Formats: sequence, structure tokens, C-alpha cells
Amino acid sequence: MLNTCIGPGDGSGFCKLDQYVPYFGNGVAGNATTLLYDPTTGDQIAGTGRTAFCGPAGCATQPNWIPLNRISPAAQNILKLFGQLTPSNNQVTNNLIVSGSGPFTANSFDTRVDFAASSTVNVFGRFSLSRFSLSGKGSLGALGGVGIGLNGLAGSSITHNYSLATGFTKSFGSTLLTDFRFGWFKYNPTTHKPDEGATPATDAGIPNVNLGNVFTSGWPSFQGDGPNGQPGVWSSFGDGLNVGRCNCPLVESEQQIQFVNNWTKVRGNHSFKFGADVRRAYNLRIPSDADRAGVMHLDSGVTSNGGVGGNGIGTFLLGDVHSMNRFVSSSLNAAERQTRTFFYGQDTLRVTPKLTVNFGLRWEIYFPESVNAKGNGGFANPQEGIIRVAGYGKYGLN
Repeated sequence: MLNTCIGPGDGSGFCKLDQYVPYFGNGVAGNATTLLYDPTTGDQIAGTGRTAFCGPAGCATQPNWIPLNRISPAAQNILKLFGQLTPSNNQVTNNLIVSGSGPFTANSFDTRVDFAASSTVNVFGRFSLSRFSLSGKGSLGALGGVGIGLNGLAGSSITHNYSLATGFTKSFGSTLLTDFRFGWFKYNPTTHKPDEGATPATDAGIPNVNLGNVFTSGWPSFQGDGPNGQPGVWSSFGDGLNVGRCNCPLVESEQQIQFVNNWTKVRGNHSFKFGADVRRAYNLRIPSDADRAGVMHLDSGVTSNGGVGGNGIGTFLLGDVHSMNRFVSSSLNAAERQTRTFFYGQDTLRVTPKLTVNFGLRWEIYFPESVNAKGNGGFANPQEGIIRVAGYGKYGLN
């Protein structure tokens, strides 16, 4: 592992990065691929000509010693939390094994009523409801991490699914039949971080991450790599989809209403069918695919010399994030709407007792999407090569 570098240690004023053994070993004199480099030296644009971090005795005996005054206070605060974890064995790598329960519950019910209103009319109604709930804590305690919930979830997710259908069938004599159906469903998941509402990034000294609202609360996601950009030998930590498999927070409500009417007419050896299916879709989805508190990429390139050497752990110790991205929404109620219509007609012709011919025509119309308010969406226009922002200028809400 690495020395936490919180105290003065041996009084040298340096922090020793004990790199993982034997994965890539300690820094070796004369081997540039094992060293950490000072990103404040050399060509600041090309990232070349940098000076290696070494202790007072030089790189030959003390490679990868970082002066204590260069260690980020935020990194030190995070390392204190790492220090609260108790290793499960004496291995250098894979030395923490965590187990626990990740509750998962599923409840649902269906109810249906059928009613014969008359000898020619039958009516039915059905309602279904399902509720799913799962949760889990982060395996790294106060640092979040991969969860112990189902499929590695850290956080909680509650989903309600509703479905309603009703309709009737009506016969007009022995040769004409119609049926009508109305349907509605709603898919409504919500998710929450395990530390939702808390400000751990602010508490650790990382500015402009927790912005004082629920959506940006909790830890960001910390993603690191190993030496020379190789796969990381330290676990990603924090919150978010790429760590705890939680798209948190997520507000989603997908709904659709549907009207269907079919007619069947028998005439001679023909069976004619025609009908319409009209659907109206409503979609509200406020995701956090890129954590709204941020996704911090701690790449080895920051502490490399033109791509040679470097280590994501060294980048973390310096508090120098290579890149950061996050989801940002100016609106939390932007929703889309769309109408979809389907029409068909067909004829089933019984030519002989052994030959039946089917032919028909179907017509589908997908109307342009619309949004529920000005500025709540945009539409690509390939001819103009732009994204039209709904409600601005000459553009409407669809």
C-alpha cells in the first residue's frame, strides 16, 4: 500500500510512495518507467522534461519521495478514512474482503374483473402493481466504494410499476364484431446515494463538488489507473454509477396511454379486419450517468514524463485531477411527449378448403416529439446542422 503521509514520519519532510510489489515495484534508479514526475516542472503543455520526485539522498536510493508540503490536504483527509479500514489479511493487494446483506424485496398483485353486460357485450378491467426495493452499503465504509447490495449496488433503489387495462367486446349479429381497449402503464424508479444529503467532499476540503443541494450531495466518483496508464491496482471509491452501480440520484417517470379499436367483418369466404392503435407517451428522466457530484479521473499521465512513468496514486496524493465530468441540469422537470398512431386493414380469403390467402396494409405515424416547457429540450436538425432549443427563436416545443 502507500504510506498515509499524514504525520512527519521520519522528519525528512518527504512522503514515500510504497508502490505495490511485485506488480510494478518501487522506483528504480535509471528506469524512467517506475518513477513519479513533478507536474509543475518541464513543459507545461507537452508534459515533457519533468523532474522526478526523489528523496534527499537522491533517486538512486530514494525514488518516488514526495515532499510533505506537496501532499494535498484533501488527499490527507481521504487517506485518514482509508486508515480506518481494517485489512482482512497481510497481502499487499486484494487485502480487504467485505461482506454483508443487500436487502431485495419484490411485491406485486394483479386483479381482474370480467362482466357480461348482455348477450352481446362483455366488459373487463385489470389493474396490476409491482414494487421492487433493493439497497446496499458501500464496501469502503465512509469512502463509499463497490456496494454489498445486489450486483454491487451501493445506495438504494425503489421502483413502482403500474398497469391498468379495460375494454369491451361487442357483437352485431353473427358477422360483425368490434372490440375496444384502453391501457395505461407507468414505470417509476427512484434511486438515492448511500450518503445522500451529506457533504463529504466539502468536509474533506474538495471545493465546488457538493453545491448545497441533494443532487450534488455525497461523494463524487474517484477513478484511478496504475503505472504508465496500466489497469489500476487501487480500488475506485466514492459514489456513482461507475463505482457503486447506482445511477444516483435518478428521477424517472415513463408513462403511456393507449387506445385500441378493432373491427372484424365476415362476408362470404372473406374475413375483413381493420383497426387503429393510438398511443401517447410521456417521459421524464433526470439521470446521473456521470455522477452529479463529479467523476474524478486520477490518471497516471499527470505524474508521468511525456507518458513515461507516473501513477494514478501519485496524482491523487498531489490532489491533481486529470479530468472531471458531471451531469448538470438547468431543469429537473424537463419531460418529453410523443404521439404514435398505427392503422391497419387486412383480408383473410379462404380460396379453397386447403388454401387461405392473407393480405393487408399497415400505416404507422410517429409524430415529432415535444417538450413540456420552453428550454426543456432540444431537437437535432441535420439539414441546418444544429440542435434546436425548444421555445427559443423560431422554434416551438416540438
